[in-house]
Amino acid sequence: MSTTAAIPQLVKVRKRHTTKDLSWGTMLLHLCSAVLWAIYGFMISSNILFIECVIVSVIYVLIWSAMVRDYFNPKVLVLSDLPENSKPQKQVA
Repeated sequence: MSTTAAIPQLVKVRKRHTTKDLSWGTMLLHLCSAVLWAIYGFMISSNILFIECVIVSVIYVLIWSAMVRDYFNPKVLVLSDLPENSKPQKQVA
């Protein structure tokens, strides 16, 4: 289950095209943890552990790269980012 735990976060990042609500520290900690477990799995010749951790690392690298992208190229606020009650209402004639 831990392999798939980050997939919903990755889907959210891809769907909303924003990472403003993600914690840099948490994502970095998860990435480092997955990389270290992959190294350990390689060292003890545990292919399953190694492959699982490499997959998790790739997911966190994708999330991390989106966070770096958003940091250096902030997105302009679009209408879909506004709360529902602050969106302009349609005028009915």
